[in-house]
Amino acid sequence: MIELPSQQIQSLLRKIAKKHIAAFDQLYSHYHAPLHAFILARGMRNEMAKDVLNDTFMVVWNKPDTYNCNSDAKFYTWLCGIAKHKIIDLQRKNATHASKFQDNNASDNTEQEQALVNDPFSWDSLKHYEETERNQIMSTCINKLPRRFRAISYLVYYQDKGYKQISYEQNLPEGTVKSRMSSARTKIKSCISKAYSGISLWRDQ
Repeated sequence: MIELPSQQIQSLLRKIAKKHIAAFDQLYSHYHAPLHAFILARGMRNEMAKDVLNDTFMVVWNKPDTYNCNSDAKFYTWLCGIAKHKIIDLQRKNATHASKFQDNNASDNTEQEQALVNDPFSWDSLKHYEETERNQIMSTCINKLPRRFRAISYLVYYQDKGYKQISYEQNLPEGTVKSRMSSARTKIKSCISKAYSGISLWRDQ
C-alpha cells in the first residue's frame, strides 16, 4: 500500500491528539482496508478481526503520540505491530481456542517473537515484523504463479541463481528463461500491489 507522507501523518496525529475527528477519519480511511486484510491473514475470523481493527485504531485515537514520526518505522508497520499485539492478547484470553487463531508464521520462543510480545512498539520488533510480512507476501505471490514461471522465480529469488545456470539446469534457452522471469516479475509486482492495497491474494481463485 502507499504510505501517506510523513509530514502529513505527523500533522494528522497532532490534530488527533486534540480530538479532531476529521483527522482521525482521514487516517482510518487510508489504512483500515490493508490493516483489516493483514489481521484476517493472521487467521482471525471476520468479527474478531473487526474487534482487533477497532482496538488498534483506538490506540491511535487515545495515544497518537505513541508513534515516533522521526523513527525509521513506517506508520503502517507501527499499526501492524499494534494489531499483532492485540491478536496475541486475544489469543491469551481465549487460550482454549488458541488453535483457531494461531499465527501460521509464529516460531516458538524466538528472540524476535518474544521481543514483539514484550514491546510491540520497539524498532527491533517492527523491523522484524515488516521483514516477515514482506517475505510472506513474496512467497504467496510466487506460489500463485503458473508453474513455468514459479520454478524459475524460486531459483532466482531463493537460490540466487543466474539465467545461464538456470538455462543449463532446466534445459531451456537462456532467452526463454529471461522472458519467463520478466513475465513473472510483472505478475509478482501486481500481486504485491494487491496485497498492500488490502485485496485478498486468493480472491480470484
